[in-house]
Parts: sequence; C-alpha cells; structure tokens
Amino acid sequence: MIVPPLFGVMDVQRRLRRLRSFPMIRKGESDGSEGEARAATLALLAARAAGATLCPSEVARALAAAAGKADWRGEMPAVHAAVDRLAAEGLVRLSWKGAAKARREGPYRIGRGVRATSQSP
Repeated sequence: MIVPPLFGVMDVQRRLRRLRSFPMIRKGESDGSEGEARAATLALLAARAAGATLCPSEVARALAAAAGKADWRGEMPAVHAAVDRLAAEGLVRLSWKGAAKARREGPYRIGRGVRATSQSP
C-alpha cells in the first residue's frame, strides 16, 4: 500500500506561518538564509510523526515556494548549512536508509535529534 505524504508544500507554508516560535516566511521575502532554512527544517519536523524523517529538498522546496521561486535548488546551500548546524547542536539526526550518519555527505534524510526528542513534552 502506498501512503501519500502527510503534508504537501502548501501545508508546510501554512504551518510555517502559524508557528509563532519560528520566523515568519512570507512570499517574496526568502533570501535563502540559513536562519530561514533552520526554521523551515524544524517546522517540517514538528509537523511529522516523532520517528519520521524528511528530505533536505523538501525544506528547499518549501523555502522556494514561500519566496515565489520556481527553482528550489538555489536554496540547497542554505539548507545544508542549517542542517550542519542543527546536527552539531543535536536538534536533528542524519540517516540514510535507516542507518545513522555521523556527518552530512551524499544522500541523507533529516530526523529529530536526541536533544529535540528529549525536550518534547
């Protein structure tokens, strides 16, 4: 059975706007900054089940859509920088095909880190 994604890009944009603890990302205001990528990554993870992961391109697509850009690939450097910092802080963990990765290289998925899950209610 194929299960569709829990949230699409438009759902993520709405959730990003509603989450008051993260900076607002409005259409046309994204500059590809690491701060926005960090906020989007944490918001996307918060919208998923505890053990779920996301692809870094999902974050880039949400940022590009919020900025009204068709090409999301230009957002990837900011996403990679944000993921590196979040992983160093223990807020996210990196994996590929279920195996943990010590650092970001090659394909990877982003999940909640030890520090993020231990702070959850």
